[in-house]
Amino acid sequence: MRRLKTLGIAVHVVLSMLLCHNVTAQNPRALEVLSKVTDLYKTKPNYQIQFEFNFKRGTALKSAYAYKGILEKREGITKLSLLDTEVLSFPQAHLTINHTNKTILFRKSTKAIVGSPVDISTFLEYFEIKAFKAVQTQWICELKVMSKDHQTPYHKVVLYIDKESYTLEKQELFFANKMPFQTEEGTTIYDKAQLDILCKHSTNATALKAETLGRYISFSNKKDCLPSKHYKDYQVTVSH
Repeated sequence: MRRLKTLGIAVHVVLSMLLCHNVTAQNPRALEVLSKVTDLYKTKPNYQIQFEFNFKRGTALKSAYAYKGILEKREGITKLSLLDTEVLSFPQAHLTINHTNKTILFRKSTKAIVGSPVDISTFLEYFEIKAFKAVQTQWICELKVMSKDHQTPYHKVVLYIDKESYTLEKQELFFANKMPFQTEEGTTIYDKAQLDILCKHSTNATALKAETLGRYISFSNKKDCLPSKHYKDYQVTVSH
């Protein structure tokens, strides 16, 4: 149970770490590369990315636990799956589905959803570019938080970007504060933490199945938001 709680905290951090874009006067070449990465994921109609999240603890960066996720985009609809949670973004609404609690959160909105692990443009709201270099087939960009007063969980981020395709291959996220970890004895301790995210892009993204809002929810004659027959045991909550 404690392990699940810790993983839940980790998922919450991943889903909430990205905010608004604000380009500042920084390294021009680095900004150009980051802009191309951002444009790639915004304009590409279809893609599928498999993620490997590895939480490390302590000065030795010993692996504490790991889990996988997947991000899919098909015809303007995105779906992010992490552990027991799915976050879907449709042109007219967003859904957050928790399969453990059997809940669906519905939010009507035309704005793009936040929380995508590949939306690196948002880092520039609170981070500045401290180092940028080319190593073999990759661009490596190191970002550091501009102020300790900013509400971001990290004090440093390192991005690894493929030179040819401008796809994101890896992220290293260094937490600003100590994070909870479970010991072998079952107790919880707080220690230095780092999150590594490996990204593997599918070569057959065009074969993805298109998602529809009607698969998850439906509307009654009174315009009440109800679960679809596929999710009849789930409780729907509407967020305004």
